[in-house]
Amino acid sequence: MPAHKRQNGVFVNIKKAKEQIRNALKIYLTENEWGDPLIPEKEQRPIVLMGPPGIGKTAVVSQLAEEMELSFVSYSMTHHTRQSALGLPEISTREYGGKAYTVTDYTMSEIIASVYEVMERTGIPRGILFLDEINCVSETLVPAMLQFLQFKTFGRHRLPKGWILIAAGNPPEYNRSAREFDVVTWDRVRRMDIEPDLSAWNQYMAEKSLHPAIHAYLIQKPDRFYRIRRTADGTGFVTARGWSDLSGMLTAMEEADLRPDRDLICQYLQEADTAGDFFSFYRLFMKYRDDYQIDRILGGTEDRSIRERAAAAPFDERIRLLAMLKGALSKGFREIVREDDVLGLIYESLVRVREGEEIGSVLRDAEKSFERQQILGGPESFRAVRERERTAFLREMRDYEDGRVKFERRIAALDRRAGEEGEKLAAVFSFAEAAWGEGQEMLLLLSELTADPYASGFIGLYGSHEYVEHSEKLAFSERGSVIRKEIRALRTL
Repeated sequence: MPAHKRQNGVFVNIKKAKEQIRNALKIYLTENEWGDPLIPEKEQRPIVLMGPPGIGKTAVVSQLAEEMELSFVSYSMTHHTRQSALGLPEISTREYGGKAYTVTDYTMSEIIASVYEVMERTGIPRGILFLDEINCVSETLVPAMLQFLQFKTFGRHRLPKGWILIAAGNPPEYNRSAREFDVVTWDRVRRMDIEPDLSAWNQYMAEKSLHPAIHAYLIQKPDRFYRIRRTADGTGFVTARGWSDLSGMLTAMEEADLRPDRDLICQYLQEADTAGDFFSFYRLFMKYRDDYQIDRILGGTEDRSIRERAAAAPFDERIRLLAMLKGALSKGFREIVREDDVLGLIYESLVRVREGEEIGSVLRDAEKSFERQQILGGPESFRAVRERERTAFLREMRDYEDGRVKFERRIAALDRRAGEEGEKLAAVFSFAEAAWGEGQEMLLLLSELTADPYASGFIGLYGSHEYVEHSEKLAFSERGSVIRKEIRALRTL
C-alpha cells in the first residue's frame, strides 16, 4: 500500500494516468460547430498528479505533448517567487466616472509570457502548461497558486485559449516543504494519485532501450524497483528516475569501454542494500555475457557446450541470458525502425520535389519542422532526430535525380541490414528451442519481443516465421497459460 494513503484508496499507475490524461486533452480541446469547447473552459478541471518523486509524472506529460503535437511549457514552482509568477507591480492611470486615478497594475507573469513565446516559436497555438511541485510553493504564492488552479489566471493575465493546465506534486511524507491543499481546492481539480508500477514503467522504458542488466534484475526482484527507507542514518531511496538514469550511464560507459564501480551505482540507487545487490548482479551479468558467447549465438555459431550450459542453468541465469539476447536484438531493431521512419519522411519530401517544388522550399519546411520538434520534445527526442536526418539529406541533395539515387541506396542498405537482423532473430529462436524447447523461456522471449516497441515494429515491417510459429504453439494455447503461472511462481522464489 502506498504511503500517501487517500481516503478513497484510488490509485493508478503511470500508464493508466497517461491514458486518462490523453482522453482529457482530447475532450478539452474538442470544439463544437461554433468553435466553442465541448466543456466550457471554466469547467475544465486542471489535472493534478500526486505521487512519489522520480515516478515519471513529468516525463509522461512531456511525452504526451510530443505525441499529440502540442506546445509544452514546464515550470518547477519551487523556483518561483510571487513577483516572477504574478509579474511586477507598476503604477498606471485609469479613468473612472470622468476622473483619473492612479492604480497598481502588474506586468505579465514570467510563466504566462513563456507560454506565448513557445506558441510563437512552434506555430502551435494549443499546448500544455505543466507546473511541477505545485504543493511546494512559497507561502506568499499560495493564494495566487490556488487562484490559478481554479481560474487559470495569474494576477490579471489568463492562460491562453487552447492551453490545458496540468500540475504535479509530492505527498507531504516525501517532501518536507509540501503542504496539503484544502477540500475547496481539491474539489476544483482532477486528482490522480500515481503509484509505482514496474510493468507500466517497463513499457515506457522499452522505447528508451533499458539496459538489459537492469531489466533482468527487476524481472527477478520487482520489489527493488521503488523503495524509500528511513533509518537512523537518514533516508535511503530507489526511484524509477534513478533506474532510468543509471541505464543511460551504464550503456554510455560500456560503449566508452569503462567499468562502472559500486560508488557509481550508489550515486543513482541511493539505498545501500539495493545498490550493493545490483552491483553484484551487474558484475555477474557482464561475466555471463562473455561466457555465453552472445555474438556467436546471434550468428548461429555458438558451441554445443553453450546450449548444454543454458539447458542446465537455474531459472535466474536463464533470465539473464534472455535479457542479454533480447537487449542485443533490440539495439538493431531500434536502428532499423528509426531508419524506416526517417526514409518515410525523406520520401514525402522527394515527392514534393518530383512534383515541381524547389528543394530550398522543401528544405525550409523541414528545418521549421525540426526546430518545432526540438522545442516540443527536446533535441534528442525521436521526432527531432528523424527531422534532423531528413534536413541533412535535403541539404546534401543537388536535384531530384541525385536525391532519388541516394534514397534508393539507403533503402537497399536498410533491406540488407534488416535481413541480417532477421537472421539474428531466427538464430535466437533456434538457440532457445534447442536449449529449452517450448517452455517458459520461449514464452518469456515471445513476451519480451512483443512488449518491445522496436522489436514488434521490426517484426511488423519484415515479418518473422519463427515468431509466428512459436506464438501459435504457446501464446494462445492452454499450455501458454500454465507456463505463465509457472513463471510468476518462479519470480517470487
